[in-house]
Amino acid sequence: MTRTSSLLMLSMFTLSSCASFASVDELNLFRSIRYERDAARRTRLGSEYVTRFPQGRFISAIGAEVSAAEEQFWEERRSTLDGLTAYIDAYPQGAHVGEARARLQVYEAERQRIRADREARDRAERERRAAELAAQNERQRVFARETIVYWLRATAGITGWGNTLPEIARANTEFANNFQTTTPAPICRGGRCAKNYQLDFYVPVPNRAALPRRLVFSYALTFQERRLNGYTFTFPNQGQPNQGLTVWYERETMTAVLADQPATRDTANRWVLDNLKGIVAMAFPNARETPDALRGEDPEIAGDVADDSSAAAIGGDVVDDTAPAAGTTPAAGTTPAATPAATPAAGGAPAPGAALSGVPTHPLGTQFSYVVGNCGGLGGAEITIPEGAVPANFNAAAQQPPTVNGCLRIDGYTAVQGVTNNEGLSVSFIPDSALPRRGGRARPARPARRGR
Repeated sequence: MTRTSSLLMLSMFTLSSCASFASVDELNLFRSIRYERDAARRTRLGSEYVTRFPQGRFISAIGAEVSAAEEQFWEERRSTLDGLTAYIDAYPQGAHVGEARARLQVYEAERQRIRADREARDRAERERRAAELAAQNERQRVFARETIVYWLRATAGITGWGNTLPEIARANTEFANNFQTTTPAPICRGGRCAKNYQLDFYVPVPNRAALPRRLVFSYALTFQERRLNGYTFTFPNQGQPNQGLTVWYERETMTAVLADQPATRDTANRWVLDNLKGIVAMAFPNARETPDALRGEDPEIAGDVADDSSAAAIGGDVVDDTAPAAGTTPAAGTTPAATPAATPAAGGAPAPGAALSGVPTHPLGTQFSYVVGNCGGLGGAEITIPEGAVPANFNAAAQQPPTVNGCLRIDGYTAVQGVTNNEGLSVSFIPDSALPRRGGRARPARPARRGR
């Protein structure tokens, strides 16, 4: 007979002989101890018996067994959190309870430190992501404004107004490189080279789902007889409330312009015109109101006739004469970086005598007009930025006026219902020959410079 069998028979004998003197709870616990095969649980049950029944019928045998197992139980479990907890559960009055509790305090302090570190890292990551999203949202919010201000100033400062594009590229390598290499890539077709921008976003509407919107505009160099005569920032408008300049208003203010809310559309239109003036002031703090002599003639209702002569792309690349693709979304708020550009190949020059002359017509729907640069001292009052449209941190006196190599007229215009579909800013080069002399006569035209 094995030792286990002998102990079991002895236990059963003892149980039967003492059953009349022990309570049901004591007998049940004693039975659980004797039939428990797991040493750790058997020890815990034994310790429970000793605690609950210190005068029990089986205290001698069970107490001796529990005491004999304590040291081994302690050595096996003293190094882990679960083991220390198991020891205290098994031996609440044990010899190592004090040490076990002290060790548990160390473990708990370390656990709290680890949890605090993890929570701090998680909080820092959440804050970083929130700041990143806020910065991205701010870049997108002012994307159109900053893009227009950058190209307004950069284009105004080029050398060689009235020359062909290859000549412009040769004399302005930094500008040519930025125009050619920054996204979106320009598309050159008869009479203009354009960079088409677009930005998708959602605008919230109270008690409704947010509405998808797409801000679309193009920055284009324009030509007359293959000579650079201006540039534009055009927002297409087909007469819908979520097109044209009003989408710019929606993105910056996050206010929806809805067809059934004409008051909101009126507010958007006023905001757009006011902020266009603010943009011009930001780009050209020394701009002046356009005098009558430089306003130009009224445009034909049918619109200007496009110059169908092909224009060489900046940098001397082959002209893309296919239909423009959908605009590419640029990194919102970024400013093109300047890097050296290769000298472009020279293009064919117009025939002698093709120099630009005369004051350009102003766009249909012009709402305001300013001149900058070398306009022979002509010009009226300074720009008055409407209240609420002053750019952040803008101080006209502290602004550094950009270099403008020529006389430029800046016209802000809106779509005319049933006549024109575009609105935005148009910048026109006014040749020296068209600038009135102090005596009131225009200067004689200078011979055109041939391409090299």
